[in-house]
Amino acid sequence: MELPSDFKWRQAASYAQIPDTICLDGQCVARISQRVDNLKWYVVLDRHLDDRRHKTRFCETQWTGRAGMEQWVIRHQDRLRREVAAILAEKEVGKIKPAE
Repeated sequence: MELPSDFKWRQAASYAQIPDTICLDGQCVARISQRVDNLKWYVVLDRHLDDRRHKTRFCETQWTGRAGMEQWVIRHQDRLRREVAAILAEKEVGKIKPAE
């Protein structure tokens, strides 16, 4: 399965060896990570939303987690586009300063 063209794999940190985050217009929507205590992989979905609305899913392997992230983005792409557009619009409004 292939991601829609406007969603991109990115590296969340400079030390990441491979891309670990899927972004839309610079907003992270999903990220895969590995726990340090038990080395299990997990995915955090809806990363563009506030912390209370993030969803965590555990994965069998890094590769099944990455494939699951792509499937999730494909299934939810319309909602993700709307939510990211709203976030970007709110940020833009915050840049406008009132006339003095």
